[in-house]
Amino acid sequence: AGERIRESEEKYRKIFDNIQDIYYVCDIDGTILEISPSVEQIGGYARNELLGRSVYELYADPTVRKRLLAELTGTGVVTEFELLFKDSDGLKVPCEITARLSFDGEGNPEKIYGTLRDIAERKRMEAELLRAQKLDSIGILAGGIAHDFNNILTALMGNISFARIDTEPDSEIGRALAESEQACGQARLLTQQLLTFSRGGLPVKTVGSIRDLIKETATFALRGSPVRCRLRISEGLRPVEADMGQLNQVLHNIVLNAAQAMTAGGEVTVSAENIIMNRDSGITLPDGEYVKIAIRDEGGGIPESARPRVFDPYFTTRDGGSGLGLATAYSIVRNHNGLIRFDTRCGEGTTFFIYLPVSRKPALETKPEDGVNEGMGRILLMDDEESVRSVASRMISRLGYQVEQSEDGEQVVRKFSAAKEAGKPFSAVILDLTVPGGMGGSEAVRQLKEIDPGVRAIVSSGYSNDAAMSDHRAAGFCAVLRKPYRMEDLSRVLAGCITP
Repeated sequence: AGERIRESEEKYRKIFDNIQDIYYVCDIDGTILEISPSVEQIGGYARNELLGRSVYELYADPTVRKRLLAELTGTGVVTEFELLFKDSDGLKVPCEITARLSFDGEGNPEKIYGTLRDIAERKRMEAELLRAQKLDSIGILAGGIAHDFNNILTALMGNISFARIDTEPDSEIGRALAESEQACGQARLLTQQLLTFSRGGLPVKTVGSIRDLIKETATFALRGSPVRCRLRISEGLRPVEADMGQLNQVLHNIVLNAAQAMTAGGEVTVSAENIIMNRDSGITLPDGEYVKIAIRDEGGGIPESARPRVFDPYFTTRDGGSGLGLATAYSIVRNHNGLIRFDTRCGEGTTFFIYLPVSRKPALETKPEDGVNEGMGRILLMDDEESVRSVASRMISRLGYQVEQSEDGEQVVRKFSAAKEAGKPFSAVILDLTVPGGMGGSEAVRQLKEIDPGVRAIVSSGYSNDAAMSDHRAAGFCAVLRKPYRMEDLSRVLAGCITP
């Protein structure tokens, strides 16, 4: 019998010593009588130093004691009670407590047996889910507004870039037009930020290296500020499949925030390296290869009260800030199947980490953008907005092409078929993706390919929620023309799509 008792004690001692949660026994006043060694891993305490201390010293909220005792004395059991546990460094760890009250032979409360479970990872995942849901909700409204606004911007930018072609750049009118185009560019950036909150902000991806993008964006964002930039980019950085314009937004917003956190100057360190992620990495991403970007500042750190809301839309701690920068970055990285997170300490600065999956596809060679490219041929333009048709037609004509307009896909199909039968085929067709109440670009291009499998169709939209924008070739298009666009953008797309 004695041997069996010793074996039983040894068995439960092994369980006690190896349990992952913090298991403790205390008297009715909270004095710790026994506590599991796991408190060393979770809290950083030496087990022996806690024996004889009050368990309530380990709780960040002093009101927890009263609430716990009230529930224990009422029911004798506490389950899934959430609280903040203070580790040896004074940091607060979200924990969940389960406890029961034991009684002596006379029925008086005697001891409390409790278990503390570290739920920091679970809380983080819950916060991620809630943040994603909030972004999806605000995105429904933001996406619709941005789509309509992009049509207006297309008319504005198009007319301004058209007027600049025949205006001396150094003249008073030339400078006014340049300033107006710059203002439209800022408005376009705002709509792009709004679109990232919505299903219309899906990235239009290409495969390439982001080494130069990181260098150029970080340097540009810090231009004119007292903050220095240190770059630590590993050689052989792997290619990623990404919307380079959207990644530019992410890097620019974070680097700019880093600079604004150091009003007296300092240094922002931007690093990038290849890493391999696995289940032991402690990061909720699928196993595989990633490019890891880290942006570190030397500012005062993010206040603890602000940390849970860092990525919330319209939340800002800075006067004059829009609260869109980090929310935009979060949405963009999420739409790239990546992850963004941060580490901050008061008085020591903040580091943002961006993880992007490595692409298995070969990187595409990028050519420098030219100015205005003139050409020849007949262009069929379809858009449901009259203002867009008007300005786009003027620009197409000015580039040397003949242009014919259509309001919807049905008109396009009829005109395209008639022109082919008459021996005057169109060199290219520009198709608006969304036509309320009518045939849009996706259905139109399918019917056009039945008439002519070699049709050169260009998809145009200010709202990239359709796969035709993110993977235009699979949808039957040869190029993408994203709204709003300038004359230079239009000329480049037409020149690249039409075979001489």
